[in-house]
Amino acid sequence: MGAVKTHSLVRVKTADRFFQRLWGLMGRKTWPPRFDALYFPDCRAVHTWFTFVGPDLIFIKADGIIVSIIPRAGAWGFFGLVSARHCLEARPGFARRRRMRVGDRVRWQRTAG
Repeated sequence: MGAVKTHSLVRVKTADRFFQRLWGLMGRKTWPPRFDALYFPDCRAVHTWFTFVGPDLIFIKADGIIVSIIPRAGAWGFFGLVSARHCLEARPGFARRRRMRVGDRVRWQRTAG
C-alpha cells in the first residue's frame, strides 16, 4: 500500500461555539470570502437545511484520515457517518480541485471561530 497523501489546509474556520455550529452556512447563497472550509470538531453528522452554497462535506477520523467525501451536498439534506469524528464543510468543488480521496489525511492550524 502506498504512502498516505496529506493535504495541508490554510483557511479553515472552526465552528466550536453553539451558535456557530447551529447556524453554519445556513441562509448563504455565496461562500464567505474569509475561509475555504468550516471545521466542525466532534461532529459526525451535519444538515444542509437552508444551505444553498452546495458545500463539499468531508468526514474525517480523529487522526485526520478522510473516510467520506460528499461533493456539492444539496440543500435540505442530512449527512452523517458513524466512523467519522469530525466534519469539514468546504467550498463547492474544493475536494475535487485538491484531488482529495478517501484514505488521504487532512491537517490544518486550528483557528478560533
